[in-house]
Amino acid sequence: MWRWLAPGVLLISAIVGCGQEPVPGSNAAVGGLHGPVRSVRSEYFDHQGTAAGKPTGSLLFIYDAKGYLLDEYRYEPDGSEQSHTKYTRKDWQVLKTENTSVLPHENRTYVTKYNDKGNPTGSEAFDGDGKLVEKTQNEPPKETGNTVVLTTNKTKADGTVSVERTEERMDAATGITRQTVTEDGKPKSDWLIQRDKDGNVVSDAIRMSNGSFNESLKGRMGPC
Repeated sequence: MWRWLAPGVLLISAIVGCGQEPVPGSNAAVGGLHGPVRSVRSEYFDHQGTAAGKPTGSLLFIYDAKGYLLDEYRYEPDGSEQSHTKYTRKDWQVLKTENTSVLPHENRTYVTKYNDKGNPTGSEAFDGDGKLVEKTQNEPPKETGNTVVLTTNKTKADGTVSVERTEERMDAATGITRQTVTEDGKPKSDWLIQRDKDGNVVSDAIRMSNGSFNESLKGRMGPC
C-alpha cells in the first residue's frame, strides 16, 4: 500500500508542449496542467529528521490526448516498480481499473457500471485470481442546496454488508469543497479541496481515519 507522508513534492517533471489544452474536467485539467501534457513524474521525499530529505518513492502519470488518466505507476526509492494501475475508459467514464502490484493482496480489477445518464450505479471488484471480492450499489445522489450526499451499499463475497456515505459541500464564496466519508457511521476520510474561479484544483489536503494525511499544491505546468 502506498505510504501517506507529510513531505511535499520536491521534484515534478512533465512532458508537455504548446497547443491543445486538456479537456475541461479531465484529470490533467483538474490537476492544473496546461498544454498537451502526456506524462507527469513526481518524486517524494521525507524531510523528518533531515534537511536533505530521504527519497520515499515516485509516481508516473500517463494521460491521453484529451487529458484523461490512462496509467499510473508507483516506484520504490530504488526505482523498482511497486504497482501499475491501468484505466480503461470512455472519456471521463472509467469502465475498468486494473491494479497489479508486487504485493499479491493489492492485485485488483474494478468494473464500474453506469446508467443512461452517465452516472455510476455500482461496481464489482475482483482479486488477482478473478474471484469476486466485493459488489457495490449506489443510491441516487441527494442534493440539498450546496450539499450532495451519495450512499453506497457494499457487499463482500462472504455476504457482509456495509454502508458508505459521502457528503460533499461546496462554499461558492471561498471555492473550498469539503468531502467527508463515513463507513457504517465511522469516519473514514476528510478531504478539503481549494479551487480557483475556473473550477481548477489549486490545493487539497486529505486526512484518513488512522491519522495519516497528504497535502498537495497544484501549479501551472508547461510553457503555454
